[in-house]
Amino acid sequence: MSAAVPPRPSDDDRALVGEYVLGLLEPAVARAVEDRLAAEPALRAERAAWEEALLPVAEAPEAAPPRALRRRVEAAVFPEEARARRRAPWGLAALLGAPAAAAVLLAAFFFAEPAPVPFVPTHAASLAAEDGSLALEARADGRRLEVVLARGAAPEGRDLEIWLIAGGAAPVSLGVVGGDGTLRAAVPGALTPGAVLAASEEPPGGSPTGAPTGAVLALGTVTQL
Repeated sequence: MSAAVPPRPSDDDRALVGEYVLGLLEPAVARAVEDRLAAEPALRAERAAWEEALLPVAEAPEAAPPRALRRRVEAAVFPEEARARRRAPWGLAALLGAPAAAAVLLAAFFFAEPAPVPFVPTHAASLAAEDGSLALEARADGRRLEVVLARGAAPEGRDLEIWLIAGGAAPVSLGVVGGDGTLRAAVPGALTPGAVLAASEEPPGGSPTGAPTGAVLALGTVTQL
């Protein structure tokens, strides 16, 4: 099976999404990011990663960060000033002002990989062809969706694309099943009990139109675990 996995966002896009999550963007830029989030599953996954990474910071009690982290962030964001501030107290908001302090927080998470969050599924769906030749299992935990190819494959030269169909809304692409037989994506809000997940066969890389163009090979209804 030929499969194309959407590339990870560039460093510039990762930083842009981080600024969006932190509320640092001008309104016009934020709206442009929201338009891209609606159309690009990779960016939605990046937003979910930022939200997961920043949630513990918002909920954690105040505590002095490790001195080594302070030096690392200062050196990355303010390379010239870092040496002068090497012995200054960790009062960045007072020293730099709120916007600059927010930029430092953004840099801290941009240069460090977020801690992994346990995957505890709350919703599931079993997608199957009528003749049983194709089967996929989907699990979601409110933030992330994982789809695993359990049986069968896409037709030669085609990819399996997963779609969410909720109520009377048009199908929404969740991405293409990769060469390893899995798909991981951010969970859209419409993934609720009763919604339908569908797998269609599409050109390599997925539908070029944003809607299913090939035959629907498997369907499954979302249930709550």
